Amino acid sequence: MGSSREYELLRKILVIAVFIFVIGFWLLYYSIRITICATTNYCESFGPITSPIDQLDGLVVFFGVAMMLLSLMIYYSTGGEK
Repeated sequence: MGSSREYELLRKILVIAVFIFVIGFWLLYYSIRITICATTNYCESFGPITSPIDQLDGLVVFFGVAMMLLSLMIYYSTGGEK
């Protein structure tokens, strides 16, 4: 069994890994989004109707924020900073 210092270090590394994953996901998504908007007309809105890409943006932001908040909740519920 590892010591409590090793356990704390592992938890911090896992939280940082989740943040890096989400940031990488956002960067990849927005680079693909820019390519789609440059080559198609999916990004154009018509009046009050939002484009399909705008609707997808909301889902991507929700996913990223939810993952970050969930990882922080798990981190602090299992001991957090002492």
